[in-house]
Amino acid sequence: MINSNKLLKARNNFLLDEIQYLNETFEVRFFEAIDAIRKEYYTFLNPKPERISISKTEQYDIRLMNILWIESDGRLKKIYLKRKIANTEGKHLTDRITINDDNVTYKTLLPLLDKLGNHLVQVHRTYAVNVAYFTLEHKILDLKLKTEISHIKPSIKISKSFIGQYKTIKERFCYFRSFHKKLSHSN
Repeated sequence: MINSNKLLKARNNFLLDEIQYLNETFEVRFFEAIDAIRKEYYTFLNPKPERISISKTEQYDIRLMNILWIESDGRLKKIYLKRKIANTEGKHLTDRITINDDNVTYKTLLPLLDKLGNHLVQVHRTYAVNVAYFTLEHKILDLKLKTEISHIKPSIKISKSFIGQYKTIKERFCYFRSFHKKLSHSN
């Protein structure tokens, strides 16, 4: 009986020490977890650049958050950018990248630029937009951003068949951005 009491006391003391340790380290581990989640959401909202080949010699590394909208005119796809970028050789500075290829469609281009499908959405036969920079009012998408580029398309009429998809992606993007901001302010 005495041995079992000593064993129980030792076990009790061990558990009290463990509880004390967990209490002392909980806050640190909690903030480490929050920081890890914040970094993951940042990567989620701002993925690494994607390399686009315009020709055999001309390539661009395009950041998803630099894309405003994409305009399609048959084989021509024009990617309008928020800020000018240089090609990978650092020679040509542009705020609009034109792809001239019959094989490039929205179905192939959008997943290439936006692998997770959280930013770019086709809104018309000829347009796709980055939901981060547009608002929808009465079937019109308005660009809500001041930018350096001169060829701003002030508004785009959204096709009825794309309204639901636009709203879904916009809501998801806003949720993730809001959650990331809350996490960033908690540190």
